Amino acid sequence: MRSLWFTALLTAACSAASAIGIASTTRAAPVRRLDATYSDPYPLPLDTLHVRMKEVGTHGGRFVVAQAGAPRTFNAMMANETSSQDVTGRLFASLVYFSRVTLRTESSLAKSWRRSPDGLTWTFQLRRGARFSDGQPITSTDVHWDAAQGGGGPFNAFDITKVPVAVTVFPGEIYRAPRSWGEQVFKRLIYWNEVDRGGHFAANEVPQLFAEEMRAAFRSIRAKTAEATR
Repeated sequence: MRSLWFTALLTAACSAASAIGIASTTRAAPVRRLDATYSDPYPLPLDTLHVRMKEVGTHGGRFVVAQAGAPRTFNAMMANETSSQDVTGRLFASLVYFSRVTLRTESSLAKSWRRSPDGLTWTFQLRRGARFSDGQPITSTDVHWDAAQGGGGPFNAFDITKVPVAVTVFPGEIYRAPRSWGEQVFKRLIYWNEVDRGGHFAANEVPQLFAEEMRAAFRSIRAKTAEATR
């Protein structure tokens, strides 16, 4: 029963591509559509995303993904394991995505984007006419709300501007913020260091270095506390 329900979910996900208006293009001869009777109730957006493919797909059908285990969640913000991300990655669209074909960041919901000279502000231009799978338009308010749900960690911590913050930047981390950003967000930035090894799981990858950075961070706190009590 679980496998049938899981397959049905992925089948529904396949039809969600209309949310961003994906249209395929090809140089090959036209391919006969198996479902010629289907009529999409939602027109393609003005800024349609074109993807070059070998053949044009058909509406509906079944898409099967082999999984070693069942997904734990269908909430993309809470998905931390491959079994869940394999599903949420096909249920939801993002502003941009990393293409494993071109090895570059490509547009998706965002038609274009630009970065400020200091690297602290990113501006995304949404595709005109982009909609959710139920036909509701996608707006900047939706993007703002979604981003707020995925903040978490120290970025949305309570009273982060009042507590002392220590940061170690590992070269293999998913996102490496510049120090200028840290100084702007963390008003009491007491320690900042960029090391030459380690990544997102630094405690497991380089435990000795991770421990040394922890000690260095607390050492700076003790030094500042000692100065304040003199």
